[in-house]
Amino acid sequence: MQNPKYFNLLVNTVGALLGLFIVGYIVYSAMLSNAEPPCSTRYPAPTRFALKTSQGTPQTPIQLQARAGASERGVLENAAVVPASDAPTGEALEVQLRHSGKGANGKPPAFTGVYFRWSPPGMAGASAACLTYSVWLPEGFDYGRGGLLPGIFGGQAPGPGPASSSAPGKADFGTRIMWAADGQALVQIEAGTTEFRTLDTSSFLLQPGRWIKIEQEVVLNAPGQADGAVRLWSDGKLVSEQGRQTLRSDEKSAISGVLAEILYLPEPDKAGMLRLSPFEMAWR
Repeated sequence: MQNPKYFNLLVNTVGALLGLFIVGYIVYSAMLSNAEPPCSTRYPAPTRFALKTSQGTPQTPIQLQARAGASERGVLENAAVVPASDAPTGEALEVQLRHSGKGANGKPPAFTGVYFRWSPPGMAGASAACLTYSVWLPEGFDYGRGGLLPGIFGGQAPGPGPASSSAPGKADFGTRIMWAADGQALVQIEAGTTEFRTLDTSSFLLQPGRWIKIEQEVVLNAPGQADGAVRLWSDGKLVSEQGRQTLRSDEKSAISGVLAEILYLPEPDKAGMLRLSPFEMAWR
């Protein structure tokens, strides 16, 4: 016959463990419910930077260059629309990340990636925006010493690189997604001409071999107040949420569009390649 004391101890132990599990689950569920849902679920229908023409054919490099505008760099040389059956939309923007070398005939070296600004029509005056796209890195991708992926800008966008040499006005700002030498993703904010800050993310690695969905939200602060916000999601998971941000000092400064900057920083020891799905931008 089983010992009653042993049986009671077993029942009490199982009950205690079950209670701990229930409490832990409730706490975990509360944490999940309090997390800000992906911005793509909270904004109006987005505008897409289409990679195909109205006839359904892929944009040529020349057509991409024309769409990118006068400030573009590297689009004709380093960007192409390619079919990608595993991509979210069936096609992708393939960007070559080159090693420029010393240049030829005394000319400066070629741009090593892609830089352009895209301002969707009807976006004037936006104070909050959501940028969505997916990125794919090939197996064996060399992170080099770091690099940049597209973000959001307002006013005159910062020039190429983490610290602009174009000296934008004090009300201008830009956010970029950066990757470090180990593939860890970060968020860099540039506000005005002198303020640069980097926001950490929680265990967000740019993992090669699969498509990673990125969503970035920027909410502008009221002038004179540190009440702006920058958020980042990876595959629907909130990996960075930074409030109390000061992005502008002038109420006339609004979000302008996508800062499409895709390159290594600094110049790589060898070339690389990555692919992106079409940008989607929503605002309010």
